[in-house]
Amino acid sequence: MQILLIDDHSLFRDALAFLISHRFPDITVLHAGSLAEARRVIDSQPTLRLALVDLALPDSQGTHAVRTLKAAAEQVTLVAISADGRPETVLDAIDAGAAGF
Repeated sequence: MQILLIDDHSLFRDALAFLISHRFPDITVLHAGSLAEARRVIDSQPTLRLALVDLALPDSQGTHAVRTLKAAAEQVTLVAISADGRPETVLDAIDAGAAGF
């Protein structure tokens, strides 16, 4: 299985990828640092089914990335990741198409 980590902080992506790979060695972790890069990865990986999406990317703010990726790749389950855990942020992400937060 493959998952895509979409976050503009490479250290965070590397650390989370390490934890996922250590706990689930059969998972391949792909990386993207922007919405544009995420779209390229998704387009090149037709079997991708899960992406963790930061809500603060250099080319997308708030739930825009979730809405854009959901419209472009319905087969990919999106989970929002953010340091902003306010209830309205969580609900906005779910309303935009995220399966979780």
